[in-house]
Amino acid sequence: MELKDYLGIISKRLLSFVSIFLLVTILTFVFSLRIPLTYDSSASVNVTIKNSSLAQNAYYDYDGYYNFQGSSLFADTIYNWLQDPSTVIDIYSNAGIDIRSMKLKNIVKQIKSTKKQPATIILTVNNADKIKAETVISQTIKYLTSKTIDWNNQGLTKNIDLVSTSPVVIDHKPELALNTGLGAIAGLIISLGLVFLLEYLHPKYKK
Repeated sequence: MELKDYLGIISKRLLSFVSIFLLVTILTFVFSLRIPLTYDSSASVNVTIKNSSLAQNAYYDYDGYYNFQGSSLFADTIYNWLQDPSTVIDIYSNAGIDIRSMKLKNIVKQIKSTKKQPATIILTVNNADKIKAETVISQTIKYLTSKTIDWNNQGLTKNIDLVSTSPVVIDHKPELALNTGLGAIAGLIISLGLVFLLEYLHPKYKK
């Protein structure tokens, strides 16, 4: 078949083509409008090691290097803490939110943690409630700080200090233009497919 034949098929079933295209596009637009507004709350935690007595030793020339390495290793420890469902449950409980009914694999996804070299952890929480999103991040920082102090006091670590930023909250709006554009493309593909499918099946319906 040549191009004019395909255009002829579309022209013959133009109403169906346009109807399906508009239906898919409009449904995508309406669906995007109904997507609830959510909020992303984020903060960073940087691990530092205070100067130890070794730094006073004139023959110990690599104290800064080992502090750097130690900070990075403890940042890995913090990351692992946040992969523990019980830790996340405690943090949310401190924020006044009960998530114990969730599946374990979903619980650990509630607080997204990303390690940035050398020893920084980026914390992100998404929630439909702006205040809850900010509260969870604040409670996460408090939990990590408190647990770090406990480890220092117990001798598990030494001179570890956490420096955190204030939580930043931004709204996460649905991208209407992008979603509608993708819906229009999908509608075009679907309408073309159905128009040609109907044309292909048409002789069978005559029998």
